[in-house]
Amino acid sequence: MKIGFWELVVVVIVAFVFIGPDQLPVYAKKIGKMLRELKKYTGAASEEIQKNVVEPLNEIQAPLKEAVAPLTDIKKDIDNSVKDVTKGFTGIGKTSKEEARQEGCGGRGHRPDCRRAGGGAAGRECSPRRRGCRRKG
Repeated sequence: MKIGFWELVVVVIVAFVFIGPDQLPVYAKKIGKMLRELKKYTGAASEEIQKNVVEPLNEIQAPLKEAVAPLTDIKKDIDNSVKDVTKGFTGIGKTSKEEARQEGCGGRGHRPDCRRAGGGAAGRECSPRRRGCRRKG
């Protein structure tokens, strides 16, 4: 908790009113002494916590980190392998669909008697609207 300048002024004015100017220095010394002791005790408590709790946890944590390090390396290798495999498979389906659209049968493939498949003139032709081969005529 931080006390600003104006808060301190209000505390001093209230102290003058309730305690009086004669007793104010005595009480100020007592409050200062209490705050010094409080700071000393809290510092000692934080040192005890550091020594008895934090340092043993750090000692326990070090071997665990060493044991987990190979597993994280394996995970990274697996992730990289999966990324490589997915990159290899991403273009497989797209190219065949695009080729079929360019041929004009909507990706369904040509019938044997379609003109694009080598069928005769009286056979079928590709219909871009119907997405497939249809009878000519």
